[in-house]
Amino acid sequence: MPSQRLLVLVCGLFGPLLFVTASIVGGLLIPGYDPIAQFISESYAMDTQHGVALRFFGFLPSGLLIAVFAWCATRCVPPSRQARIGFAGIGIFYGLGTVTTVFFPCDAGCNKELIDPSAAQLIHNLSGLLTYLTVPVALLLLGMAARTWPHGARISRMALVLGALALVSAWMFLADPGSPVAGAIQRIAEGCILLWIVACAWHIGRTRTSI
Repeated sequence: MPSQRLLVLVCGLFGPLLFVTASIVGGLLIPGYDPIAQFISESYAMDTQHGVALRFFGFLPSGLLIAVFAWCATRCVPPSRQARIGFAGIGIFYGLGTVTTVFFPCDAGCNKELIDPSAAQLIHNLSGLLTYLTVPVALLLLGMAARTWPHGARISRMALVLGALALVSAWMFLADPGSPVAGAIQRIAEGCILLWIVACAWHIGRTRTSI
């Protein structure tokens, strides 16, 4: 158990850190890139100069670390169906979903109009759709599950608030991906998920008696 708690802490901190770092650096490397309007995926799309490096040295390890975080965290909290489903949602649809987008990046500009899309674009879009439909709900389930964890009141409240905000943001993003503020809305949804992962990792890993 101590080794799993350490894995939860390390993976739950460095996975989100890599994701945020790659997202910021990717935007800075593209002249004129607008994070308010443009998707995160556009910073590592097929046509970007540094896209391959960002995918394999930033987003790939980030997704794998988040998947490991979720797998280990399930074993460090009191067992419940809500916790199992919630962490599975994060591990599969956010962690491995991020890995999927590495191997199937979007077309140039992320082809928002889906004009003659590549197979990679279609798989990329499907992965993103599943992520935004499932992961906010997973956070809400974890918020309910965390009520029964020792010292879990705060992390429960965080999951419920951030999960609700992520759900609303994801719905807005999916409803109008062509919005001039689509990039900002996407980043709010992603930020809510990543912030809770960090908070949960710290909660589980900070002491031997936290859970």
